[in-house]
Amino acid sequence: MTHTFHLDATVPENRMVQITLPPNVPTGEVEMVVVVVPKADKKHSGKDLLESEIFGMWADRVDINDSAELAKELREKAWKRSA
Repeated sequence: MTHTFHLDATVPENRMVQITLPPNVPTGEVEMVVVVVPKADKKHSGKDLLESEIFGMWADRVDINDSAELAKELREKAWKRSA
């Protein structure tokens, strides 16, 4: 039987993390797989996007007539490259 747990932890400088498993985990020989994923700083809101430097970055471009159409074309090109 496989048990999967999601744990939040802080890894100290010595990189030693102690884990106490729940009582329903059987004792004896096991294989453990540890996946370390950096925690995201925070969730961003639409307001954060509006206030970011990327919002409106094409506003002064005179070579772009329709930014929505350009974005569509760029997505299509990217999808073709990845296929």
